[in-house]
Amino acid sequence: MHWFSSEAICELGGKTARQLVEEGSTAQLLDMLVTIRNGYRDR
Repeated sequence: MHWFSSEAICELGGKTARQLVEEGSTAQLLDMLVTIRNGYRDR
């Protein structure tokens, strides 16, 4: 999964998914992924 390490998520401080998991913000990342899956995304 290339995006996991390379795609910055604007709504989460511009961090990648890997960075968020490494800092312990997995729940916040999962919430964002559910939001995207449901068709909503703030920008």
